Amino acid sequence: MVARPTELKLAPIFLNDVDLWAVTKDGSNADVASKNFKQALTGVVLTPTAATTQLQTLSPAGSFSSVGTPSWACAMTYAQDWETVDSLSNYLFDTDGKAATLYFTPRSGFGLTWKVLTPRLLPGAVGGTGVNAALTATVNLGVTGKPEKLTQQQLTALFPAS
Repeated sequence: MVARPTELKLAPIFLNDVDLWAVTKDGSNADVASKNFKQALTGVVLTPTAATTQLQTLSPAGSFSSVGTPSWACAMTYAQDWETVDSLSNYLFDTDGKAATLYFTPRSGFGLTWKVLTPRLLPGAVGGTGVNAALTATVNLGVTGKPEKLTQQQLTALFPAS
């Protein structure tokens, strides 16, 4: 017999103060960290997807399904800024094709940071539609493996305060 579960105490996260930066390699294969792009971002979503295969035979008991291993993607929506030299727009354009490690903290200074390996950075859109509209873009980046959860202590060990 299984005991009745206790009630979950929820601590929701409100997406209003995040951290996101990238680490790439320079020409000498040394790690180079970007700026924190938090001010440009309007959304960051890490999404797993998995294929489902189903088989229905000609028997009432012949219904079968299998779910594959998830693959992950990282979608970033951001305000376009082509005037600031180290903006996210320019960073993605200038590092197109490079592998990167992204660090995304949904609540700046608290909780978990997600370490995301992306095999190739992609540039976002240039321009948009709509009179007087703020220009935004969304990039959908592939992810190698599964994002890794880092505690604040692990993050501090990787990136000590300067």
